Amino acid sequence: MNDRSRHCSSCGGVAWVDDGRVLWCLACGDSVERGVAISTPRTCPNRKCDGGAFIRSDLALVCDRCSCVVSSGAYSVPFESTIMQELYKRGFYINELLSQWQMLEPAVPQPLMDLLCIARARRGKHVPLTKSLVHTLCRSVSTVRHPDISPAHFVRITEKTSKAFAAQRTGTPLRNLRKFGEKWRSIVAHLGGPRPPKAPERLLEALRMFASRADIAFAQVRHEAGCPQTKNCHKHYGCRHNIINTSYLLKKGLLNFYKGDKGNANYRAHKVWFPQPNSTYRRRIRDRYWRPMAKLMGLKYWG
Repeated sequence: MNDRSRHCSSCGGVAWVDDGRVLWCLACGDSVERGVAISTPRTCPNRKCDGGAFIRSDLALVCDRCSCVVSSGAYSVPFESTIMQELYKRGFYINELLSQWQMLEPAVPQPLMDLLCIARARRGKHVPLTKSLVHTLCRSVSTVRHPDISPAHFVRITEKTSKAFAAQRTGTPLRNLRKFGEKWRSIVAHLGGPRPPKAPERLLEALRMFASRADIAFAQVRHEAGCPQTKNCHKHYGCRHNIINTSYLLKKGLLNFYKGDKGNANYRAHKVWFPQPNSTYRRRIRDRYWRPMAKLMGLKYWG
């Protein structure tokens, strides 16, 4: 593992940075120094920094002396708060999505769930419980009926309930239940639909690690041709700022975990809980972003 063309023995990645002394894997932070693999960098590779220990976070390695961040493929990039904010947001969102998948997020308050039950009953039990239907039900429960909602399907939120569930920070009364649409999995289960199967902890940890590696790879492919890779380049050069669709990404993580076996019963049971974008958008992100990312990550099973 002493040249850049070989795969990292720890994570399988193929993207490396050579500071003249050590080869550093961009996917997991492991290094090779004089042929010996070590799990944590001993010194900061930033030539302007004369040392320092690295702190490992979920999505990056951060030097405790110069605050240099490993995320874009260059160690000498000075620390910017926006970089860590983006890493934190993405890591938080992945953990939140996994919590929603396993129905570990805070439940919808019972008075509001009762209103959703009424909205469900008004549409009839024959209508399949899906993510789309849950979002429609959340729009149907409101203080004012939306023109797209039939009067027969509308459920009014009373003034008392609206004030009781006002926003804690601003005090704005609750106008509808749209913000609860992200809890569609637990709402489906509460309304009598199926529940997501319990995922083993090793699968959840593998998906978190997969997302961390994907985030680092995405930072290397998100820029368009001719982009100087400066701050806010997405506003001027058309570079992508946000990582690709997370349901699409985690489904790829599932496939990688089950070694590309699309017929695996566990894979088929889990994947339905990560609804995919439409085929046109899916092909676009696959060709422009995902395939280059998979190559950088050194994935053998990527779909």
